[in-house]
Amino acid sequence: MKCAAYVINMMPLSPNNLKSPYELMFGKNPCMKHLRVFGSICYVHIPVSQHSKLDTKARKCIFVRYDERKKGWKFMDPKTHLFVVSRDVIFDEVSLYYGVAQEGACYKPMNPEASNLPI
Repeated sequence: MKCAAYVINMMPLSPNNLKSPYELMFGKNPCMKHLRVFGSICYVHIPVSQHSKLDTKARKCIFVRYDERKKGWKFMDPKTHLFVVSRDVIFDEVSLYYGVAQEGACYKPMNPEASNLPI
C-alpha cells in the first residue's frame, strides 16, 4: 500500500496543473529511476566472501518489494525460499519469473447450452 501511495504522489495531479504532489512539496521533479517491476527476474550479486572462484557470482531471484530498513530492494530466492536484501542487482524487467497469466488458464468459460439442460 505504501508503494502505491508513493507512486501516486509522483504522478501529476491533473492534466491542467501537470505538477505532482512531490513537485509541489519539494519544488523539483521526482526521480523515478529506482522504481522496478514487481515479480521480475533479478540477478543478485553474491559477495566474494560467500563463494569460491568457480561458483556462480549471482543468484537468480524474484523482486518482491522495496526494503524500508535498508537502502536496496528485497528479493526471494525461488530455490531456497529465503529473502535477500541487496543493492548490487541486475534487473531483467522484460521477463517475469512466473510469466504472464494467460486467458482461460485458471478457468474455462461455461458452455451456454449446458446451462439450459434440466437437472
